[in-house]
Amino acid sequence: MADNSPHHGHKWMPVLYANYYGILKDIAHKHGYALAVHGSFTRDMDLIAVPWTEHPGSHEDLLSEMFDAIGYDRHWETPYSSKGLRPHGRIAYTLPTGAGGYVDISIMSVFPQPYFPVGPKPG
Repeated sequence: MADNSPHHGHKWMPVLYANYYGILKDIAHKHGYALAVHGSFTRDMDLIAVPWTEHPGSHEDLLSEMFDAIGYDRHWETPYSSKGLRPHGRIAYTLPTGAGGYVDISIMSVFPQPYFPVGPKPG
């Protein structure tokens, strides 16, 4: 008998995650982030959100809209079930999807960067 426990996921989870990706990518773009897939889509959906505009939206607003798009009924205040700091300024969040699946999304933090002009030096 197949192991369909939440830890191992269901055979159809990759199809669900692939459908979610198109929706979540558009939401990320709307909030000023580029969204990339990182992982195999088997047990969970691993995503990386990278700030892509000068002033991207807040993590909370991005995650809240993503969670609402997934359509899972949450029973807590935040749009994520866990949060953790990761190397290089990433903040990792977990969004449950129901049916034993979940989305792990790492959002890169926005840091001020020095200006480096491109091209020949003036003068």
